[in-house]
Amino acid sequence: MNYKQFYAFDEDGNYTESILVFENKKGQFIHPENTTEVEPVEIENEVSRAMFYPKWTGKKWTEDKKKWLKEHPPLEQEKTEMEIMKEELAATQETIAALVENNNLEIPKAE
Repeated sequence: MNYKQFYAFDEDGNYTESILVFENKKGQFIHPENTTEVEPVEIENEVSRAMFYPKWTGKKWTEDKKKWLKEHPPLEQEKTEMEIMKEELAATQETIAALVENNNLEIPKAE
């Protein structure tokens, strides 16, 4: 039996769920009201991704990424040991440069 996937939305147009509609004996796909065959996805750099709070306008899906990020702020990741070492090295180099500059010293070049 053949089927098609449809995407349901509430009275405000907000996405609610994906549904499968099966072909009837006459070969027709009778889908419920407030559904569309248009998938709520966004294409970025030729890659499909799910939308943030998809909303059906009657012609296309829109998304509210700002609302999503406000409600789901990115988690701050802990620094890796390598990142910490790089930061410490940069701070040491800045300190040495400041000492050299303040004391008018010349650092011999390695040969």
